Amino acid sequence: MSGPRLWLVLFAALLVTHLDFLTVPAGLDATWSVMAGAETLASNGFSYTDLLGRPGLLEGGPSTHATSIVTFVTALVLVALGPGVPALVALHLIQLAVGATGLWFTFRLACRLMSARQAWIITIAVALTPIIFTQMGSVYLETPMLTAAMGAFWFAEQDRPAPSAVAALLAVAVKPSGIAVVGTILLVGLITNRRRLGWQISLFLAAGALVLFTGQQYGLDQGTPFDWPEIQRFWRSQAGFLAATPMTLAVAFAHTGASIWWWKRRVQRRSLDYLAVFPWVFVGQHVLGVVAGQTTNLLPRYWAVALPAMLITTGVWLVAACSTEFVRVVTVGYVGVALIGLAGYLGPDAAAPDFILAERAPTSRQLIRLEKVAIAELVASDATVLATLDTSFRLEYPAAGYVDARHEGHLTVPGGGALLSGLPDHVIFIERDGSPRNTLLKAQLGPGWTIETHALQKGRFTIRIVEAWRR
Repeated sequence: MSGPRLWLVLFAALLVTHLDFLTVPAGLDATWSVMAGAETLASNGFSYTDLLGRPGLLEGGPSTHATSIVTFVTALVLVALGPGVPALVALHLIQLAVGATGLWFTFRLACRLMSARQAWIITIAVALTPIIFTQMGSVYLETPMLTAAMGAFWFAEQDRPAPSAVAALLAVAVKPSGIAVVGTILLVGLITNRRRLGWQISLFLAAGALVLFTGQQYGLDQGTPFDWPEIQRFWRSQAGFLAATPMTLAVAFAHTGASIWWWKRRVQRRSLDYLAVFPWVFVGQHVLGVVAGQTTNLLPRYWAVALPAMLITTGVWLVAACSTEFVRVVTVGYVGVALIGLAGYLGPDAAAPDFILAERAPTSRQLIRLEKVAIAELVASDATVLATLDTSFRLEYPAAGYVDARHEGHLTVPGGGALLSGLPDHVIFIERDGSPRNTLLKAQLGPGWTIETHALQKGRFTIRIVEAWRR
């Protein structure tokens, strides 16, 4: 099958399986970063000076991921189509096209290491992995990062340094953590035959300069080295995230075994060199970040970038070291578990924190749609809307897809259980389970209120609407 035909098949498959995502609003993290930043750029004539001068998400501002190329492309779409359903559909289609390109690179790299039939199986397994499937249905950073990484390795494997450098720098332009792609190319050059080390080092320096430039919006200069409590928090959070995403944990263990096999056998096949090393570099940079005192995390969705490389490396190991029958059992088992995960029945239940649910399975689109229904009910009420930070972003940036126009008539109030004071006599808000910072509770109103609560439900998810009058 020719390259263009293969890409069309992959895009068609993604489109058919993601049709239900095309009008889904942006997820929470995309709303308060890419969408907020893009809408600001579209309205201020692409003034980055203005955007970067605004606060970030924790202060309710739009500057998080302001310099990401994804934010720039999103702003272009908003300029062309304006906030609304057409722009949302266009952004989803762009994301699926980028995802198809990532799967194209995945298949081509796998073909270098196994038969075409086996490469198809690996590519299908990658596409069905719930976190990857979900991210390809979103409008965010992980799918472009995945595609840029696999593209950089494909071109590097073919000894085409110029397009490999462009793809690697695109990964960094999506997000500073994309420097792991550049680091992998340099590290493989050092481990193997030191080919073209000059351009590899130049690429690393260019990527480093780009990280220093874009990283300023993330407060990378404010770390305190060897912050032991922060390191402990990082590892506790990783344990919780991996427990909530058992497929990622299983693939991580499998990739560890494959990496040991690769290292002991000194299997020098250039595709495999990049793919075996990349997950270690990608995870390692997050570990080094927290050791250096940065407030960082390795969130469940981040693994989507490394999972294709992990699955190909594991597949090569299984084909080389195990019987055909065992490989078939593992393949059927993985696809079966993936299908269960796609249905939303792996890991945490619907009471888990929203950000884990939104990254773990495509059934999270039900939660996002439920959020839109809840936001519409708040806007339609004649009560004053009380909004935690997440709800404020959804109300203030129509491009995210939750409101038709910016909603000014709300109060942003802290979550976390603190008692609220100085409120109007008639208020309405969303009560949800999840992160304390983004959770508003009836108890925060204090005494002297008449309270009515009703639940909105979609699938396995429930959101409670609370309306209260001061007695």
